[in-house]
Amino acid sequence: MLQQSAQYSDPVVLLARVKDCLREGGQLLIADEFLLDDSRRVHEPLPLLQHFLQLATRCGFHIERQQELGALVAPGLGLFRNLLLQHQVTLCTMLSLDSQSVQQLADRLQTMQQEFSEARLGYTLIDLRLGAIDAHDPVFGTIHEFALHEVGPLFESSFNGPFDADVWRWKYGDGRGRAVCARIDGQLVGHYGGAPRDILYFGKPEKAIQICDVMVMPEQRSFASRDTLFFKTAATFLEQQIGNAAEHLLGFGFPNNRVLKVATRLGLYEVTDSFVECRYPPTKSAAVDLELVEFDLADPVSQPEVDMLWKQMAADLHEQIVGLRDWHYLYYRYCTHPSWQSGGYRCVALCRAGAAELSAVVVVKKHDNALLVMDIIGAVAQFPTALQTLSGFLASTDEPLVCRITQGQFARISVHGCEMRDLEIDIPCNSWTRGPQARELAGAWWLTAGDMDFL
Repeated sequence: MLQQSAQYSDPVVLLARVKDCLREGGQLLIADEFLLDDSRRVHEPLPLLQHFLQLATRCGFHIERQQELGALVAPGLGLFRNLLLQHQVTLCTMLSLDSQSVQQLADRLQTMQQEFSEARLGYTLIDLRLGAIDAHDPVFGTIHEFALHEVGPLFESSFNGPFDADVWRWKYGDGRGRAVCARIDGQLVGHYGGAPRDILYFGKPEKAIQICDVMVMPEQRSFASRDTLFFKTAATFLEQQIGNAAEHLLGFGFPNNRVLKVATRLGLYEVTDSFVECRYPPTKSAAVDLELVEFDLADPVSQPEVDMLWKQMAADLHEQIVGLRDWHYLYYRYCTHPSWQSGGYRCVALCRAGAAELSAVVVVKKHDNALLVMDIIGAVAQFPTALQTLSGFLASTDEPLVCRITQGQFARISVHGCEMRDLEIDIPCNSWTRGPQARELAGAWWLTAGDMDFL
């Protein structure tokens, strides 16, 4: 029996631990607060009841009984608030409290009473019974339920390439990552991960999460239905991490076509855009009034210049969705990446001849016999000129300059004579949980190669 305590535990961990303690037919009684209505964007720490019950079913429980008691609880909260205010002076004296703290508690009780009355929050009694137990059923966990050394075999079997522990630590370390994992017979067989990003959502600060490292061991790799390991880990992650009531409003990623098609058919994703590549025409000339200089992104002295350029870019993209590209983000993304020390990235700046202010800062990387633009920061209207000029400075006939970007933003970086190539990478959005719909996001994301976690 869990009363007023289930809400403080991660639902994935809670149900896994309880299942481990019960026999077949065992009972779990929960009486607790849940979120009932997630129709508006308000980050709510309480679990959404619908998602909790879906997860319980996914973990092998049957819902024997469910009763909503919020309407009965609401009047009591009002009475409690009245008593609190009536005895405020006595409480402050006896408990050494200040009146502001008591008033804040009273205001919170009033808000809760209203939310219970409106059925936004619920006080729900749930009777769960554990179904048939199969020793080979998957056991779900969070990013804290596996060790780094377990990831390598799963990664290499999923991506047919070597596992880089340093890149994994860069991506997920120090509390940055989120994940749902799955074990069968104690072995790590599934992982669905994400890296949080601060974004501007049509000019307003928001949170998004980039989906990455979606992995399933070959022997468990069935994508056909909602009774598969892929679906269960993906749906659990989306329910925990993305949506109106979650920490992250949006999700995005760069899945391969096979995974995307299956996820779309299962109702997990919808497509909002595609990823294209712009190849700039060979040129030996550069704008006569622009100069190219090396730029030390790792030096904190560069922060004011980068932040000024980012401020211009953010204003230009106020009707788009774009991940923050201030100095702190760029420093983390490139200067702390394992490739930085080996010279994997190069940072340059373009400035007007004789002027102190920079026109743009650009990060490039050698990739597929080309110089790939990872990120460009500055006034967006100047990007075509800056990139064409950069091509004249850096590119050669056998190493052209290319820029990868969402197709909806291609016009902002194209120049006369450039070639566009479809990379056959579609950009998905979450459609499993409640949040912005695909039609609202279509063509709005500004994403470049720097937003890909594996470049």
